[in-house]
Amino acid sequence: MKILVWGAGGNGQTLRKYIQDYSDDEFLGYIDNNASVKAWPPSKMKEIEYDLLVVSNQYFEDRRAIKDQLLGLSVDMDKVIFLVENNELRTKVFSAINRYDEESDRRVVWLASFAEYVKTINMNGNVAECGVNRGEFAYYINKYFSDRKLYLFDTFEGFSEKDLEAERNFSDDAFNKSVFNTKNCFLSTNIDIVKNRMLYIQQCEFHVGYFPDSAVNVVDKFCFVNLDTDLYAPILAGLEFFYPQMVPGGVILVHDYFNPDLPGVKRAINDYEDKNGIILHKFPIADYLSLAIVK
Repeated sequence: MKILVWGAGGNGQTLRKYIQDYSDDEFLGYIDNNASVKAWPPSKMKEIEYDLLVVSNQYFEDRRAIKDQLLGLSVDMDKVIFLVENNELRTKVFSAINRYDEESDRRVVWLASFAEYVKTINMNGNVAECGVNRGEFAYYINKYFSDRKLYLFDTFEGFSEKDLEAERNFSDDAFNKSVFNTKNCFLSTNIDIVKNRMLYIQQCEFHVGYFPDSAVNVVDKFCFVNLDTDLYAPILAGLEFFYPQMVPGGVILVHDYFNPDLPGVKRAINDYEDKNGIILHKFPIADYLSLAIVK
């Protein structure tokens, strides 16, 4: 099957890699309205022989505009699939492809080193991730801490409207104008994608729903936790829930601390310190995004 991919962004590149490396289909190229990327403009579609067009765009507003554009171009819609709306294809694609590389991704390299250190000194405690998305980083937590229970917390439905509204009320222009200011931000996931990715699925315990409600009755000790929930309220809730349960020397890794579009992450850490009258022991891990907090 000859496949065109609409959208040369992150999802489009993931889809291209899946077609080329994990299927018998032929990737013909990209269609994109952005003239600055290496792609054909939509007007060229009539000149291309293809069997299927897969629209990789994630946001509802973009997909609706693209559908209208395709109809305006008289494209046969029976030959069109929207990736995030097709659960079967979405699960196959995002289960197979991992954006993170354990040789070059600095966060993954740091995690591997810390996991080895934990083993060397016989640090006790299990591990967790809050904000799993497609499980790409959780894959490495599961791999490097293969002998530990891995708690995975996520709604698998994107941001909570309650948390988004709270974030907007801070009136940070950076966030309010960013791509994160929408519930549709993380729709290219589902729990099956994560389950299919895990190497040691028997070690995984899934908690689906709004955090911290989803953590009711979870009482444990932790040596490593990855907080990747992006917004102020769940980051603060994550610190309040996990920090008291960390073993001495354990680390909470907070993603997006240095992301200018997500100022709520830094605000949550500052407010946690102020609320509890403490200064957390923290340091960057040189991936330009994450901050490690040591118990």
